Amino acid sequence: GTVKMRIKSLSLKNFKGIKNLTIDADCKNVDIFGDNATGKTTIFDAFSWLLFDKDSLNHKDFNIKPLDDK
Repeated sequence: GTVKMRIKSLSLKNFKGIKNLTIDADCKNVDIFGDNATGKTTIFDAFSWLLFDKDSLNHKDFNIKPLDDK
């Protein structure tokens, strides 16, 4: 059968280039859009890492730590 999963929210703290972000999906579809280099792929990497232990490019070893030293 088909497995359905609904995500209520995703909270990121110091994940790659995102210092602090919460997305409240409330089990509904979410559209994420923005200019280049604003974090869209990082958010997708977070979902991919959460669900599949890989980033959006199917890499198992990738840097999830903050991108700056601060």
